[in-house]
Amino acid sequence: GLQPDGSAAAAYYYIADEQWSSCAGMGKTAVFPLISVLDDEERAEHHGRVIWALGQVGDPAAVGRLEVALNDERTVIRRVAAEALGQIGDGQAVFSLMKALKDRNEAVQWAARNALHDLDLSNAYDLLDNALQEEDPAIRLMAVELLAKEDGIPTDRLLTIALIDRDQRVRLQAVGALGQTEDLDALAEVLASPDPAVRGTAVRVLGQHDDPQAIAVVAEQIADEDKGVREAAVTMLAASGRDEVIGPICDVLHDDELELRLLAAKTLGDLGAVQALPALRYACQDRHPDVRRAALFSLAQLEDDELMPLLLTACVDGDAQVRATAVSLLAAYDDPQAISAMVTATTDEMAPVRETAVRALARFSGPQSFEALVQARWDK
Repeated sequence: GLQPDGSAAAAYYYIADEQWSSCAGMGKTAVFPLISVLDDEERAEHHGRVIWALGQVGDPAAVGRLEVALNDERTVIRRVAAEALGQIGDGQAVFSLMKALKDRNEAVQWAARNALHDLDLSNAYDLLDNALQEEDPAIRLMAVELLAKEDGIPTDRLLTIALIDRDQRVRLQAVGALGQTEDLDALAEVLASPDPAVRGTAVRVLGQHDDPQAIAVVAEQIADEDKGVREAAVTMLAASGRDEVIGPICDVLHDDELELRLLAAKTLGDLGAVQALPALRYACQDRHPDVRRAALFSLAQLEDDELMPLLLTACVDGDAQVRATAVSLLAAYDDPQAISAMVTATTDEMAPVRETAVRALARFSGPQSFEALVQARWDK
């Protein structure tokens, strides 16, 4: 009988004997014999194994025929075709695989997505550029995602997408891709976008760069008209831990938005920012009690020498939670004025304040605190 010798005839021998692994092991010689089986509808039951074998061979010569298979009526054929194209890795299949992302079957969609990330796109930028012009935002989104993982991607193209693409998801993806290029100037230009979500994303991406220029740009966004952008700026400035961010965060203590003033007050304490003491003392007069409380806590964290007078004032604040906070913090002071304020707080109109005062006074052993504790026993 015929002995396989590595020729095309041997490939046909393996195909006839359904030895698909042996056929794939022949390499490029087997490609066209295998494709001939795909073109034979009478051998449709073998098409899945044939496609698998083509993927194993990995020859770009099979790409065109596998792209056709992506449109097959059979789900399994479309799925294995996508997988085979990923194994081959030829960037020329990028557009067909992106279209397969819209396949009616989820397994095919996932196979196409995985395959796209396995492609060598170094010679397929023209196809990606064409994909960026597609009407379907899912295709444009994937094109940007693929560009982001390539070295030497054109930042001007990504910047244009980030600013003008008609789909917000695509714009946001482009901002993320720009972050991977480390082109800080391009990211700064994104901040001109009319879309606050894009500006906020740009701020978060810039804030991840440990670079003075990037931090300076983020600090400028404290003045952005959108609350979400300003919040992103405070968060990223705090994460940087740099001394130069303290001033901009202090400025946020004057923001119109309660959530941002509160965030700034808490952040300054967490950062150990002693240079923020004057701003935090001022924040103890904020119009909202939550900010006043946060400012008191941060001043206590920073061990402010001027805190006790502020606490004494806060003990008569119009908000019960502020009064309770002040009394609780006064417990750190073994001082006649502090003890007197805590004793007075044991008769506060609000039970939480009285309870806090009693717990605070229990730390002291003087006659004044003892008498107040005895009186507190009758508090109902």
